[in-house]
Amino acid sequence: MSVKPILFSSLFILSAAAHADFNWQVDAAIGGSEIDYDSKVFKDTENDQIDVSGTYYIQTVNTENKPIREAAFMGRNSSVRIAYGTDNQSEPSSATDDDENMQVSADIRIGQSDFRVGGVIGSLKNDDGSSNDYSGTLVGVGFGWHIVENSLLGFELSSETGDSGSNTTEVSATAFTVNYKQIIGLGDTNLSVGGELSSIATTNDYVVGSDQTDDTVVFTVFAKWYMTDQFGFGGKVSSSSTDFDDKGTSDMDNNTMVAGLISYDFNELIGVSAEIGIGSGTTEYILGDDLDYDASYWSLAAQMRF
Repeated sequence: MSVKPILFSSLFILSAAAHADFNWQVDAAIGGSEIDYDSKVFKDTENDQIDVSGTYYIQTVNTENKPIREAAFMGRNSSVRIAYGTDNQSEPSSATDDDENMQVSADIRIGQSDFRVGGVIGSLKNDDGSSNDYSGTLVGVGFGWHIVENSLLGFELSSETGDSGSNTTEVSATAFTVNYKQIIGLGDTNLSVGGELSSIATTNDYVVGSDQTDDTVVFTVFAKWYMTDQFGFGGKVSSSSTDFDDKGTSDMDNNTMVAGLISYDFNELIGVSAEIGIGSGTTEYILGDDLDYDASYWSLAAQMRF
């Protein structure tokens, strides 16, 4: 079974959506992903994703003279969020690999200071069609510092533990993430830029055989230009590298993804957004030829604020 640890989503930067003069936001998204292998041995895969979330901002968000979906970030608003998502494999139809996850998180500014703290708890379930169904739990903490106006430097530490239904494998994963975001005013427009670096160590503790520890590093940079307070577009680049410790088969996996972003808010109450990405990767084997693959994904989302 391929265990998929929960990746600790940024409490501060990645969840900083906005509502104007209201305290609630509901997000709903659908998406899909595809991996095409350059091999007749490995079958291509397709997955379908659904994500919904609700965010409550403790202080009312004010969007005056700000991009609507960046107003909570620029206003340093505190929030509580609950999110639920599914990721189900649709191709090949003969295989089963379905994920289900839920997270509850909080992102709180400390008084009127330049600092904030956060936390997350969550769960993940994976059904691979066998007796090795996986169930894991996630806990995490975060700290943020508004270094200058309209900026945030975040540090996050999370841990996931779980096991398979047959108790053949116990899994533990620890992730440390550093991220930064800043909004720069350019005349009557705004430019949002930032990046994130994550280091994830995943250990599979087998009842029979040696333990396996895999180390993953993920680096992402992004930029988004808000031409108006309602419309913005941009892009991001992500690179991931995993060093496998699986005793003599695959050694490394490296991939890079490039994505385009676009969003439009009809008003302070309703908005839509889209993201599409393409990329490629290579799995290196100690013995045998390397395995190349192409990857792509897309998502469409809607936001409602009240």
